[in-house]
Amino acid sequence: MAQLQKGENDAALEQLRAVLALNPGNEQVSGLITQIEGGATFEVAPESSSEQIEETESVVEDGDTVTTTEAPDTSLIVPVNTVTEDDEEAESAVETTSEEETATGEES
Repeated sequence: MAQLQKGENDAALEQLRAVLALNPGNEQVSGLITQIEGGATFEVAPESSSEQIEETESVVEDGDTVTTTEAPDTSLIVPVNTVTEDDEEAESAVETTSEEETATGEES
């Protein structure tokens, strides 16, 4: 396509024929060859800008640990051992029981 953009149709046809030889059943390539041989012109997207895009620091690497501040956009990655209100209440009850046992010298 870059050769077509530069107006080098013969070079583009040579490359497309090589692709067609390797993929004889490719209708898209054979159709493109037919269009070029028929004198069709093509609008090729302009080359992308070479400006560097700045990204926010959402991923932090610390040795072997990688963390992110963004929620993953997949269901394949989910938090493990999340703390819910029920877990916090149960943990609080265990701590209270342990403190009482320590104070009285009893263990269960």
